[in-house]
Amino acid sequence: MDTVDLVIESATIFYNELRADSNGRYHSWEHCYKCFHDARNNSAPDLDYLSLQLAFCLASWGMYGGSSFLLQKDYKVHIPAVEELLKVHYNELFGLECIELRKNDVQKKLFELYMTYHIHR
Repeated sequence: MDTVDLVIESATIFYNELRADSNGRYHSWEHCYKCFHDARNNSAPDLDYLSLQLAFCLASWGMYGGSSFLLQKDYKVHIPAVEELLKVHYNELFGLECIELRKNDVQKKLFELYMTYHIHR
């Protein structure tokens, strides 16, 4: 078996094991994504709940590690980011495929979003 086949086989086994665990940490992204998806169609989304979803998703991916400033904050620190993410101005960013991230207009909007949140932090 050559290296490429071994990598593909290993990745497939890893992916299948992740999918088999219905409570695995990688599902936290899916839960968070669905909550934000549903919130985009809600005129009064629950910012507290969305902040909690975002915090847990970040934690499950290791973003609350030892040296992170987030470790010293509660989940409500994300409310300004949630409010920003839900603005109509960013609707076109929701559900993008990775290939679409290369477009200049998308990159500009992503940078704008980053700078807005970075300033609020």
